[in-house]
Amino acid sequence: MSAKAHHAVNSLYSRFVYNCKRLRSGQEEMREKSDAYFRYRDLLHEQQKTCDEIVKIFGVLGVHSPDVSKDLAQSIVSGVSEDLADLIYSDIPIPGERITIHSAKVRDKLKLWEILQLFLSAADNKATFSDFRDFLFDLGLKDKATPQAIESAIKTHPELFEDMTDNGQKFLILKQPAFWIQTWEVILRAIRALVRETKRRYAPDADSIEMIEMPAHTIVVRINGMPGATVQASISLTGSQIEIKKRQETKLHHRFPLPDETIKIELADSAIVYIYDGQRINSPEEVAEIILAPVLDCVRMA
Repeated sequence: MSAKAHHAVNSLYSRFVYNCKRLRSGQEEMREKSDAYFRYRDLLHEQQKTCDEIVKIFGVLGVHSPDVSKDLAQSIVSGVSEDLADLIYSDIPIPGERITIHSAKVRDKLKLWEILQLFLSAADNKATFSDFRDFLFDLGLKDKATPQAIESAIKTHPELFEDMTDNGQKFLILKQPAFWIQTWEVILRAIRALVRETKRRYAPDADSIEMIEMPAHTIVVRINGMPGATVQASISLTGSQIEIKKRQETKLHHRFPLPDETIKIELADSAIVYIYDGQRINSPEEVAEIILAPVLDCVRMA
């Protein structure tokens, strides 16, 4: 063997050993980074929920709200969900100018059940009907204080509210959110975010994607056109699984259902775990990808 060939063998041997060490080191670092990444995603969801609540409280309190700094207002604006983001600007902001969030616009958008939920959460989860009406009157919301409107808010959201009678006095009770409701909200946020990103990235092909949130904690997402697709997903009332129904439309105008799918949900050490096809799914974003797969395929392969 020539000196050059011998050197090449030794060099490849050394590189092989080095790459194995590098691989092991990279795997360890990826495991560490993945934990940080998923914690970062959790914090993003928590921040959005907090920003949404700040804006809703601002809408309820109106002129009674405390002032905030420009920097904090910017953080709130950038952190809210898309539904609320459309409400908080009076006009398109000019760079460098103070951000204006109009409480009246938010207030007009809020449903009575949202105001009732905020009220009860600030009243130790229990209050009388007259307490709530006084609250509405004090904040200039007397137009929403009719008994019929309050009764309707309670009856249409039995997962949140109930009434009870104690010593002849009728009380409104705010229920603690069930596990499955909290889980579904996390999945919905991931689906909304993925639809927004898909529309942005694959415009104009993705412009026709339509998302419909339905009763019974069900969502329907569809894309019209050829090819097209429709997906329906709903969570069980025990929070044990998400059931997914899918349908495709081909360029030949054939419409056919795809096999139903299920994503199982488990609670391990106070953390939500998703199981799909026997494999553990690490995040709600991946769950959203699985649910929306046929719709996403239509625009990604266009």
